[in-house]
Parts: sequence; structure tokens; C-alpha cells
Amino acid sequence: MFDKAVFPRDKVCGDALPGRVVKKLTAIDPAYAEALRKFPRKNTTRYTRLIYGNREICMEWVLDAYTCSRMEFDNFLLDLVRTHTQTTLYLGSAITGIRREGDYFLISCEDEKTYRCRMVVGADGANSIVARSVAGKVVDRAHRAVSVRAYYSGLTGFDTDSLYVYLDPRFMPSYLWVFPLAPGLANVGMGMHATQLQKKQVNLRAHFQEFLHADLLKDKFKNAVPARSQEGFSLPLASDTRPVSGDGYLLLGDAASLVDPVTGEGIGNAMCSGHLAAQTIMSCFQQKNFSAAKTCEYDKALKARIGKELHTHHLLQRLLTRMPWLFGMAFFFCSIPFVQRLIKKLF
Repeated sequence: MFDKAVFPRDKVCGDALPGRVVKKLTAIDPAYAEALRKFPRKNTTRYTRLIYGNREICMEWVLDAYTCSRMEFDNFLLDLVRTHTQTTLYLGSAITGIRREGDYFLISCEDEKTYRCRMVVGADGANSIVARSVAGKVVDRAHRAVSVRAYYSGLTGFDTDSLYVYLDPRFMPSYLWVFPLAPGLANVGMGMHATQLQKKQVNLRAHFQEFLHADLLKDKFKNAVPARSQEGFSLPLASDTRPVSGDGYLLLGDAASLVDPVTGEGIGNAMCSGHLAAQTIMSCFQQKNFSAAKTCEYDKALKARIGKELHTHHLLQRLLTRMPWLFGMAFFFCSIPFVQRLIKKLF
């Protein structure tokens, strides 16, 4: 396993771990989920609070959910790899090139060493070199969102067991999140679809600061201090339905464009893709078949597991983007207990 960074390292993210994360860890090995439950550097989440104007909807989580900085969570996952597998790790090894030679791939590293492998698995994020070099994938703004994130301390009025999502008609179609990590400390961010950002000529960083000083939040942020500067990041949305496998390769997580088009959440879907990819990889080696006709089993499994949900969310995202006034109507429906129960089942 190659990674250009040496862990622990930061990853720009919202830092929310939905119930799907724990559910997937349990499916891989119950001991992994239990390790996360005992992991001390996380914060337990019980509720999601949606705030639209002066109205609020509070939804209780059914499954275990947490907030945890990606520096801590990703390092936790890497410790599971170190403890429970015989994986050879090449950390601090940036990949500079990948090329095909016969039945194998040749992986070139920054240290000028070259490695040979039969399969390449791209779990290397939104700007995946595997997606570009092997799958021939190019960035498509039609399937991207852009976000900014910062950590703030000195916050007041936020319960640590809740995720806060703020909607304001003046800032549509976007939302602002406040995800507490500890008393007074939170991951705060804002996102917008890339096409809308370009169409409306929005300065997202300025938009973000304006939202923080709006009536909804100004009192809670009056003593807030940025614990770290703003950072921007790209979200490859699951509306991009190009194949995520081919002859000898698979793409996972952000490299496979699996970010939920409505919520912007990607960790749960990434974990799901990792589990399904592992099953396909094992089958490929057992049958000594690495062809695209074989690896596409992964695409089919992924579509069967989360495809319908992501397609529905894509249609909803398009509808709400074109008609932002529907947010008010959607907010009303989300306040109905029956609808809330349906939403809980998704997470």
C-alpha cells in the first residue's frame, strides 16, 4: 500500500462518521467496529439538527455515529491494517507514474524506484492518479462540488452530541455545517455545486464568512477563534456514473466519485466500496482472471448496494438546485415523523 503522506496526516473533510461506517466495519470484522467504539479520540453523535430560518428539525440517529478528525480516524484505520494484516506499507512514497506493460502495471515512485503488480487499486482521493493514468478519467465540473472548511474554538450554544446543518434562503443552493468535535470546538464548513459556483460567480470563502455573521449564527460565533485557516477541497459526486473498474484495476471512494450528491458525505460510501472491492479482488486472484469482464463484478455489486440511493439523491440534488424554493417544502416534509423514520434507515 502506497501513500504519499506519512501518518498521522490531515485530510480536509467534514469529519462526520455516519452509522454506515460502523455498520461496514462490523461487516468486515466485528473486532474492527469494537475497536472504533473503544477509540478515545472521537465524539459520539446522537442527533442531526437541520435549521432553516427560525425552524429546526431534530433527527435521532439509529446506528452508532461519531465525529472524529480525519487525522485521527485515518490513522486509526491504518493501525488496523498494521495490527491485523501483513500489508507492506510504503508511506511517504508519492506515485509519479503508472503504466501498463503486458499483463502487469509498473508503478513509479518519487524515490525513482519501480514496482510491478497485477492489479492496481485506486483509493487515492478526488485527484486520483490511478483514475487519471489508468482509467483515463478527467475532472468534470458537472459532477463536482466545492467546499471550504475551518476548525473553530470558543463556540457556544452547540451540543456535542449533535450535527448542525444550516440552510438560509440567501445562500441557496448551499448549506453550512457545524460538526462538534469537543466542547467549544467544531469542524465548520460550507459547500456548493461547482456549476452553480461558476454560474453565480460566488466567492465561496467570502460566502462562508458572511453566513457565519448572519443572524442564525452570529451569537454562537461571537467569541469563536479559528483554530486553523480555511481550506478548500473538491467533492467528486456520485452523479458521475462512469465505470469504476477495468482490466486489472478498481477505483474506490473519492477516486470512484462516490460522494453523496445531497449530503456531501463520502466516508460511509468509501468504506462500502472498499469492502466490495476486496471481495472482487480476492475472486480475481482465486480465478486468476483480471479482465475487465471480471472486475466489472465490482461495479455491479456497488450499483446493487448503493446505486439506487445515490441516483435518487442525484435527482433530488438537481431538482433542489434548479428550484431552491423547494427546500422549504422539503424541510416541511422532513418534520413529519414517518419521513424522519425513512431517512434514519438510510444512515
